[in-house]
Amino acid sequence: MTWTFLVAGVFATYLWRFIGALAASRIDSESPVFAWVRCVASALVAALVAHLIFAPSGLLADSALWARLAAFAAGLIVFAISRRSVPWGVAAATAAMLVTTRF
Repeated sequence: MTWTFLVAGVFATYLWRFIGALAASRIDSESPVFAWVRCVASALVAALVAHLIFAPSGLLADSALWARLAAFAAGLIVFAISRRSVPWGVAAATAAMLVTTRF
């Protein structure tokens, strides 16, 4: 029974990835529709980050607001300094969060 759900989940995931790969070759990355999709995706990420900072749940809710803001600022600064490197920004934000919540 568990294998059935696993296979169904893998099939559903890879089916949409395959369809996306086929459609990607036909999409003009400069089209207004693609620009709109990019804007919506960016807005969703921004909303998620704002929600994690100002209305967290779980263990993150136990941390102080100033600690979450400091971690966000550290990640953003390192992201900008490192020529928009996401791994460096995430590492800096994680390190800042660890430091601010441990001391």
